[in-house]
Formats: sequence, structure tokens, C-alpha cells
Amino acid sequence: WDKPDPWDKAWRRSWRTARPRGREDIMLDCRSSEGGRLAFGYTWLASITYEPGTITLLFGENTVNVTGRNLEQLYDALVQHRVPFIQEGNETEEALKPEDEPHIDELSIEVLKEGDK
Repeated sequence: WDKPDPWDKAWRRSWRTARPRGREDIMLDCRSSEGGRLAFGYTWLASITYEPGTITLLFGENTVNVTGRNLEQLYDALVQHRVPFIQEGNETEEALKPEDEPHIDELSIEVLKEGDK
């Protein structure tokens, strides 16, 4: 009971891995800094591309672009379907985080609309 809560921080975490003994996550919840959310089923994840500072996920014909810092561990966890959410941060949160802490500067989603097919 006396252990500090690892989630008790001055900023929102950019992402977290699934519980160690938990199953893989079914969906990836993409959360904007303004509160909007859109979840994609891992079933539809066709590819993940990593370049330093950028991760691109292709869900069917929809694209999720993640830009930020220290994203390599996030990429590794995404490949294993072990990430329940990714959270876009803001400048204040970035300033509060240590340099080695992951931070997502921008999370953009290109959603294919029915009329675009």
C-alpha cells in the first residue's frame, strides 16, 4: 500500500504496455491532446513503419501517423499488439518529461470515408 503509483505523474503517459500476464490488446485507442479518441482493431493492422521520430500504422485503408521522441519501444510494443492506447501530448507535458521519456508531439489519423472508395 505504501508503494508510489507509477501512473501518478505530472503529465499523461504517451503510451503503456499491456499487463505482463495479460493477453494482447484487441484495439488501439488513439487519444488526441484535446480529448478526441478513435480506436482501431489490431485485426486490421496491416503494417507498421518506424523511422526515428515517426511511426506510421496502416489499419485497412486508414493511416495513423505518430511523431515524437523516443518512440522505438512504442514501436516494439505495437508490433506485439501490447499497447492499449497512444496519447498525443502537449508542450507543457513535454517540458515536464525527462529527456529519455517517450513523448508524442502529434497524432494524426487519415480516415477513409465511404465516398472515398
